[in-house]
Amino acid sequence: MKKIATLVTLALLSATSGLISQAPSPVMPPQSGMANPVAGCSSMSQDEQDFAAKLLDMNNQVVFCSQFSPGQRQQAMDIAGKPDANGNAVSADDAVAQTMQGSATGAGATPKRKPGGACPLK
Repeated sequence: MKKIATLVTLALLSATSGLISQAPSPVMPPQSGMANPVAGCSSMSQDEQDFAAKLLDMNNQVVFCSQFSPGQRQQAMDIAGKPDANGNAVSADDAVAQTMQGSATGAGATPKRKPGGACPLK
C-alpha cells in the first residue's frame, strides 16, 4: 500500500511540475507613479550620476541630486570608499549621511569672528 501511495505521489508531482514550468511568468507593470531621482541627476557630471546610481536609499538619491551643492556632492563622493573607524569601506549612502550631518553641524564651515574679538590697540 505504501508503494502505491508513493508511486501516485511521484506521478502527481511529475505531472504538476510540467504544468508549473509551463505557466507564464507574471509580468509586473511599470510603476509610473514613482519618479526616478537618478534621472534628476541628468544635468550632473557622469561621475555624479554614477555615484547617485550607487545610492540604495531613495531619500539619499533625492538629497544628493536635488539638494546638495556641487561641493557637498564632491565631499560625499570623496568620503565613499574610504575606510571608516572599523576599517570598513564607507558606502555611498553612509557618505551622503555623513555629508548631511557635517552640513547640519557646520563642519567644514569657516567660523565667523565674534564682534570685539580683535586685539585692542594700546
